[in-house]
Amino acid sequence: MAAFNGKWKLTKVDNFEAYLDALGVSADLKTKAVSLLTPSNDIFQEINVSGDSITLKSVTPLWTREHTAKFGEAFNEPDLEGKGELTIVINQEGDKLTEQQTGKYTSTTSGRLPEGISSTSVFT
Repeated sequence: MAAFNGKWKLTKVDNFEAYLDALGVSADLKTKAVSLLTPSNDIFQEINVSGDSITLKSVTPLWTREHTAKFGEAFNEPDLEGKGELTIVINQEGDKLTEQQTGKYTSTTSGRLPEGISSTSVFT
């Protein structure tokens, strides 16, 4: 999983509004999320995989959060509204990292797959 180690900058976002609609996110929160999650906001994530643990540092204009966890073990993080929590579990599946988030709106899964110098995340 060393292929994930490094700093990953957000460069593209597709269908985010439709994803938020499917989650049932309120109009106000959706507007906030869409305006935040853009490449022009210099959003990035630093990932360090070491043995059976992963450290994620996420940096946005609103906050910086860093977590270290073992694969398969849950940790909590504030939700976008700051009123609740997300429970997050990260697993390693072959060459892919999967992240299961469970919170107020629903349960979603994202998969990260390194592709040379870029990584694609797909949320379902």
